[in-house]
Amino acid sequence: MMSQKSPLHPSALRLRDLRPGRRIIRFNIGFGVMGRLTVVADPYVSKKDGGALLKVRLCDESGHRKDLFLADMGVVPYEGCDYWNNRNLTIDARKEHLLPSPDPKLIPPMDDLDDFWDYDLDDFSAYPTFS
Repeated sequence: MMSQKSPLHPSALRLRDLRPGRRIIRFNIGFGVMGRLTVVADPYVSKKDGGALLKVRLCDESGHRKDLFLADMGVVPYEGCDYWNNRNLTIDARKEHLLPSPDPKLIPPMDDLDDFWDYDLDDFSAYPTFS
């Protein structure tokens, strides 16, 4: 798992890339930059609600700390399903210039969000890949 990376961008970070002190950017292909953050601790396994999910502790630009799920950030595939988040990725902050402009057409309409989980999350053909 440590050598895998999101198929959305060639500069997407891998699990092994998330080390304390690293500055990162969370990016959504429809909305754009979702956060400029600093990794403050090594990734860890959260054992809540009967499952074990990978998380990382981050600090945002205003100094607030938060723990986020790595699969939701596009750093690892979803556990047990082996599919990647097809809208979010994480990249090194120094490579922000490599990110494309967000494409609002890739944001599902609010009335379609109930059907969002019915989408084929393995089908990346509808989404751009950035090189």
